[in-house]
Amino acid sequence: MLFRSSLYVVEKKGAEPIHHFYIAPGDSDPRLEILKQLKNLLGNSGSIVAYYATFEKGILKGASEVYPQFSNWFDDIEHRVVDLLEPFRKFLYYHPRQAGSNSLKNVLPAITENTYEEMEITNGAKASSEYYRVTFNKDVDEKDRRLVRIALKKYCDLDTRGMIDILETLMKEVK
Repeated sequence: MLFRSSLYVVEKKGAEPIHHFYIAPGDSDPRLEILKQLKNLLGNSGSIVAYYATFEKGILKGASEVYPQFSNWFDDIEHRVVDLLEPFRKFLYYHPRQAGSNSLKNVLPAITENTYEEMEITNGAKASSEYYRVTFNKDVDEKDRRLVRIALKKYCDLDTRGMIDILETLMKEVK
């Protein structure tokens, strides 16, 4: 289920990336709000970099089928999506610390200084289960809810910012 979005926008080469994050409050279907935000933020041109783009595009396609007013928008952006997984999947780049895996959770710490080790939320499954636990469980206290939402933002930020860091590392390697 689409309940959060994390996006860095780089306006032009060399510009500082701007982070945009949204996490659904849990009081209504979040897909419409996320689609509106993404449509506004992604604009009409430029590459959209995703890690495991097939998954990301599948989520957006499913949401745009529920909200058909976004079907044309999805069709327009789909060709702009670049899959950062590809150079690792095809072994065009490999670092021994990846330990044989092309998962973002292995690639990111292998080739950058970023790590998931000290984080409370370290993967997408945990992110989803914690979101559902604190959002829909009435027995969760407000402090726990707030801390989990902070941890979700930190996790999403690392995943998203990590793609920029991976791209920068790859660009240095190519030169």
